[in-house]
Amino acid sequence: MGFAARYDNRSKYLNEIDELIIPFHDRPDNLSEFLEAHANQRIIIDLKEGWKAFFGAIFIPIWEKHQNLVLRLPELTSDIVQALQKIKIPYFSSQIAVEWEMFHYLAELKVSDIYIGGQLGFELKDVAAAAAN
Repeated sequence: MGFAARYDNRSKYLNEIDELIIPFHDRPDNLSEFLEAHANQRIIIDLKEGWKAFFGAIFIPIWEKHQNLVLRLPELTSDIVQALQKIKIPYFSSQIAVEWEMFHYLAELKVSDIYIGGQLGFELKDVAAAAAN
């Protein structure tokens, strides 16, 4: 089992965490350096509103050099999903699947991760089996 945590440069466990979650800010001047420094960890970039303006200029070139990043999106629209699938950048939704309908919807979008909550949290064996398929 892996561990994921929000990035905190003061943490003494920083190098033991498998996945680091970092917020995306308007000026990601050091994003490439950050990904390189944490090349052995999976970096989840938590995107908020306004991120689309940076997509082509920032994420595509960075993905070509650093394939340890995953994009966590506030919304999944068909144009964004198609673009991400075309260039093979892993992505997932910040929405939590609390029912089977949402789980299947996210699975059909071929997301890399699905956050589970609510009633589905009590059906983890069935969720794991469905995710494996």
